[in-house]
Amino acid sequence: MSLSRPAHCVPRQQECVDALVSAGWSRQATQIAVSQSQTQLTYAELEQHVARLCGRLRALGAGRGRRVGICLERTPHLPVAVLATLRAGAAYVPLDPNYPSDRLAYMAEQSDLCVLLTESALVTVLPAHDGCTRLVLDDPAEQPALAAVTPVPADAGLAQADDAAYLIFTSGSTGRPKGVSVPHRAVANFLRSMAQEPGMAASDTLVAVTTLSFDIAVLELLLPLYSGARLEIAPTRVAADGTALRSLLESTRATVMQATPTTWRLLLEAGWRGSPQFRVLVGGEPLPADLATALALRSEGVWNLYGPTETTVWSTLWKVQRDSTTIRIGRPIRNTQVHVLDAQGLPCPFGVPGEICIGGDGLSDGYPFDAAQTAERFIADPFATEPGSRLYRTGDLGRWMSDGQLEHLGRRDHQVKLRGYRIEPGEIEHCLRDLPDVADALVTVQTVSSGEPALVAYIVARGADTPSPTALRAALRQKLPAYLIPQHIVPLTALPRLPNGKVDRGSLPVPEHAAMRVCTPSFTDPREQRLVALCRELIGQDTITGEDNFFDAGGHSLLALRLLTRLEAETGVRLNLLRLANSSLRAIAEELPDGITPDTPETPARSGFRQKLGRWLGLPGGAP
Repeated sequence: MSLSRPAHCVPRQQECVDALVSAGWSRQATQIAVSQSQTQLTYAELEQHVARLCGRLRALGAGRGRRVGICLERTPHLPVAVLATLRAGAAYVPLDPNYPSDRLAYMAEQSDLCVLLTESALVTVLPAHDGCTRLVLDDPAEQPALAAVTPVPADAGLAQADDAAYLIFTSGSTGRPKGVSVPHRAVANFLRSMAQEPGMAASDTLVAVTTLSFDIAVLELLLPLYSGARLEIAPTRVAADGTALRSLLESTRATVMQATPTTWRLLLEAGWRGSPQFRVLVGGEPLPADLATALALRSEGVWNLYGPTETTVWSTLWKVQRDSTTIRIGRPIRNTQVHVLDAQGLPCPFGVPGEICIGGDGLSDGYPFDAAQTAERFIADPFATEPGSRLYRTGDLGRWMSDGQLEHLGRRDHQVKLRGYRIEPGEIEHCLRDLPDVADALVTVQTVSSGEPALVAYIVARGADTPSPTALRAALRQKLPAYLIPQHIVPLTALPRLPNGKVDRGSLPVPEHAAMRVCTPSFTDPREQRLVALCRELIGQDTITGEDNFFDAGGHSLLALRLLTRLEAETGVRLNLLRLANSSLRAIAEELPDGITPDTPETPARSGFRQKLGRWLGLPGGAP
C-alpha cells in the first residue's frame, strides 16, 4: 500500500489560464486591479490593455506553439504582458533584464522567440534574434498600431489546456540554464488550489516582490487577479530593501505577501511588525524555526510552501503551528500526489527517509530541449490508475511523519537552495573551469563564521599565479546572474580526494581559514577601520580592506541591510544601498560622520536599538 498523501481530487478541468483569471473581471470593473505608486489600473482598464496587446501579438505571429519573450522592469506592464501572451495562445519566456547578456541571448535562441516584449530602456539588453520581432511597449511609434488592432476577448479560445503557458529557465548542471515547459492545465490547477488554501479574497492586497524569472512570481502576478484582489507591484529597488519594503507594506495596507526566508528576514530587521490580518507565505528555501516563530507572532498565519519548478510552483503546504519546534512542508495541494520512495521505487514507511516524488495535475511537460533528462526525471507512475501518468523525481529527501505531514530532509545530490534560488553548483563549476587561469573547481555551500550559509568556490589555479577573487567574480558576472556568484573563493593546490577518486567534501577548508591573500592593513581613518571591521564580521572574511566593494567581497542583500542597520544605529546616518553596491568601502566611509571609533561603545541608544531589533527578530533576550 502506498504511503503517498494525495490531496483532495476534483475532475480535471480543461482550463486555460487567461480565461480562468479574467472570468470575473466584468463584475468588478471599477475596482483597482494593479497598482504601483501613483499608477493604477482598474479591472476594466486591465482588460482593455490585455485585449489590445493580445491583438497586436496575434498580428505579429504569436499563437499556439509559439513563444514570446518578456524582458520588462517591474511595472504594471508586466501582468499585462503575461496575460496578453497567454490569451494569444503563446507561451511566455521570462528574460530577467539583470541577467548577463550572454545568458539572455542563449535563452532567447533556445526558445525560438517570435516576439520580444520589452521597453525602451532595455532595448540594448538583448541582441537581435532572427525571426523575432521586438515590441517596445513604451515606444510612442508603437501606439498607433496598438490602437488600430481588434481587441481579443477573454473567451477567444486561442489556447488549449495542454498547451504551454510558460517556459522558464533554471540553473543547469551542464553549465547552461535548462528550460522547463509548464502547461495551462497545471497553472490553472495551481491557482484554484491556492485560492482555497492559503486563500485569497477580493478584499486582499498582495505585494509582489519576485522577479518573473523565478516561478513563484506566477502566484504573485496571477492569483490576486484570479481572486479579484489588488496586486501591488514592488519595484526592484524596493523589493531588495527591507526598510523600503516595510514602508510599502504599511502604506498599501497589504494583507498578504509571498517571499523567501531571506526577504522575510530583511523585513524583520527593518522593524516590520505585521498585523493580525496579514498572511505570510514562505517558500523557495528551508524555513528556519526561529524565523517561523517570529513571523507567526506578527501575522494571522504563516504558510510554509514547497515545490520544484517542474511541478508548477508549489506542490505542498503547511500552516505553521506557533508552538511547533519542527518545520514541515505539509500535505499536497489539490489534484496532487506525493510519494516518498526508496531506491527500489517502493514506498517508505512512516518516519523513514526517501526521495520525494510528485504526480498529478501540476506536472510540467519536462525539458523541451533535453529529452534524455526528461526521461530520467519524469518516470511512469506505478500508483496511478490513469494510463500515461507520470511522477517527477525531485531529488529531494523527505519522510512522512506520524501526524500525516511531510518533512523535508535536504537533497540527494549537490543541488542547493540559497536565498530562494535553486542553484546547480555544476553550472558555476563549469564556468570557472572555462576561465584560462582555473584548472579545476568545486562549488558548495558552507556556513561561515558569520553564521550565514554562503556559496563557496574552491579553485585550483592553472599556473603559478592564483587569480584574485575580484577578477574571478568579474569574469563570472559576464556569464552568470548575481545569485550564482560565489561569496567566497578559496584557492587550493588540489581538490581533496577520497580513495575512489571522488572529492572529499568533508575535508574542504572553511573560507576564513584559507584566505586568498594575507594582509594586515593600517588605517588612517577610524571611520574606514570601523566599516571594514563590520564588513569582516558580517561576511566572515578577515581579508577585506577599504579598497574592496562590499558585494565583491562576498556580501549579499541581507548582509547589506544588516550593515546599513548597524551603521545607522552607531552613527544616525542611513546610507544608500545602491551607493554601497557601486562604491569601495573607503568611499562609503567618507560619508560617515567624524568621531566614529574602531570599537564604538555600547551607548544606551545603541543598546536600546539592538534590543528592539532582537525583539523584531523574535530572539530570547532581545539582543541579536
